[in-house]
Amino acid sequence: MKKSVTLIQCAILLLSSTFLISCKSDTRATGNIIDIAAAINDGRVVNLSEIAGEIAYIPFETTDSSLVIEPNNARQPFIYENETFYTSTGDVFKLFDKNGKFLRSFDRTGRGPQEFLYGFLDGVDPNSGNIIVENVSPISIIEYSDEGNFVRKVLAPADSVFTSGQVKIAKIGENRYIATFFNIRSNPDFCAFIFDSLSNIVTKVPIPKIEIPIIGIKVTSRGASTIREEKKLTLYFYMFKNQPRISISSCGYILSINAENTVDTLYKINLGEYRITNANREKAKAKDSKFIYVSDMLLETENQIIFKSVNLKGLNNDPLVSSETKSMYKRAIVMFDKNSYKVTILHLPEKDSPGFKEDLKGGPAFLPKAVSNDGKTLIGYVSAIDLKMYVEEHDCSDELEKLGEKLDESDNLVAILVKLKENK
Repeated sequence: MKKSVTLIQCAILLLSSTFLISCKSDTRATGNIIDIAAAINDGRVVNLSEIAGEIAYIPFETTDSSLVIEPNNARQPFIYENETFYTSTGDVFKLFDKNGKFLRSFDRTGRGPQEFLYGFLDGVDPNSGNIIVENVSPISIIEYSDEGNFVRKVLAPADSVFTSGQVKIAKIGENRYIATFFNIRSNPDFCAFIFDSLSNIVTKVPIPKIEIPIIGIKVTSRGASTIREEKKLTLYFYMFKNQPRISISSCGYILSINAENTVDTLYKINLGEYRITNANREKAKAKDSKFIYVSDMLLETENQIIFKSVNLKGLNNDPLVSSETKSMYKRAIVMFDKNSYKVTILHLPEKDSPGFKEDLKGGPAFLPKAVSNDGKTLIGYVSAIDLKMYVEEHDCSDELEKLGEKLDESDNLVAILVKLKENK
């Protein structure tokens, strides 16, 4: 009898364990929801010290050959890897060390086999430090050492689907490359290709079962204009810890691609009643409509996902935003905590200054522009004159005040490195 009871207890224990494991798996599977709709009234000013432990202001060395301009679009990235800053001014790539000392510049434009006619800085291989250049014609990846020496060139696959949209290609590992369609029209089935160095397609990345936005395209023929409806999908590709990610945040998805080239849904974004659909798209165009549009541009860190631009329109309740404020300030930064699943809408720490309140050294609001591949460092920048004027008008740390006194309006850009807190 005692033995029977023991067997029954074991059976119950086994069933209970199985149930608990099943529940845990279900929670994990359904828990990856970024619930922006639930956080619409939880906006506040967020101190940088909540997510970061250190901030450093690094003036770039100022010489005639080292001058850089503030990046103003996605094709002028600002990268920090392997204790080196990588920037581009036009077709000229410029490198600075972690202290802002100018290292070198190089320009490989031309019509030769190891050059590019029209390309731009696409990324930096965190392992080798090689510079990845995306060449537009023909669509290809050209890799250079950080000294500017040619390493390799990889052509994108010749596939008819490339005609369906604008393409971005990138290196995602040894002998692994990806082509993503960041602006797709017509009726797309796939949002990306993964291919090898011989331009062979390894796999195609399907688009999730989502409602693809329908837009009106103005068509002019023989002097007459008509509106043609067409499906259009935008997305954003980035790397996190050497893992490829595809953000289709505007349609509610962030995808991850593993080493076996399998696509997983990393996160789903819930906008609830504020979601824009094809049925309410015209209504949502109103300036103060109660809808939310999430841009695909984001930054993923070790512990956060930071959405760089979420248009809250009439739902924005930031006290520093008024109906007369420029429309760009209706767009908020939204932060998602990957550990607690909490969503926070960042209110402006100062008028007309989106970002985090810089409470570590008392500097201007910190607006992150990029993140290191390992997700541990946020990168930003500020012009020398803007930082100098801010320090003169505000109570900052002694270190920042001394830096402000040294800066001149003709000085080069000032880089900002923010070291994020690690998991406890």
